[in-house]
Amino acid sequence: MAEEIRDDLQSILINKKDGYERRLQDNFTLPGELTVTITLGEYRKLVSHDANTKAIIDKKEKERWDYYMENEKLKKENAALKERLLKYVTEEPTESEKEEE
Repeated sequence: MAEEIRDDLQSILINKKDGYERRLQDNFTLPGELTVTITLGEYRKLVSHDANTKAIIDKKEKERWDYYMENEKLKKENAALKERLLKYVTEEPTESEKEEE
């Protein structure tokens, strides 16, 4: 038991010394550690699902941006119409403004 702990600590120190590089971190397991093995087909399905999910998120982000831009445009148009309405209510419209209607 004590020897297993010493071996585990030695494995940890070796990896720590290497700086736990990302590529090494993905492949690092201690002896006796529970691991899961997947087939190549399962891995491909997992990667494909991840890519599809990212594509859906990107599409939704673009839709959200389009709605935001349309909302900003409508806010500006609404403000301009409010100013125009206020102008009509408070003063007499000019001839050119009457022709726009």
